[in-house]
Amino acid sequence: MVGGLRECSKCRPGRYEIILKPRKGFVRLAIKTGTPLVPVFTFGETDLYDQTSSPVLLRIQEKIFHLTGVNLCIPVGRGLSLIPRRKELITVVGAPIDVPKVSEPSQHLIDEYHNKYMDRLIRLFEEHKHKYVDNPEAIKLIIV
Repeated sequence: MVGGLRECSKCRPGRYEIILKPRKGFVRLAIKTGTPLVPVFTFGETDLYDQTSSPVLLRIQEKIFHLTGVNLCIPVGRGLSLIPRRKELITVVGAPIDVPKVSEPSQHLIDEYHNKYMDRLIRLFEEHKHKYVDNPEAIKLIIV
């Protein structure tokens, strides 16, 4: 997951929330190398596991995060195990976004292509969610 452990801890079945706004290094690298950005989304990934909902464990997670900066997640799969639920994963790939090759890109240029990538990712999600998501009218891709 792009957002690492922080994103994993937000993962819930039927919910699509990704941490992408502060993640711009991949855009900087794409511009430095002149490599197109390709929006990709996998449906069903958030349905493999749930997170603990125990208030005690959630408080412990918060305490550990504030003390260490490490966000632990406690995934719950089939039953109460770490085995993922049986769920089909469908990966959709969008059209490449061509980027200029600039050895030292400005923050403005990075932000411009990062915003284009996020917009295209949302469009890709919206275009395909009716095929792969239960109750698609109520589901949105949330980018934080």
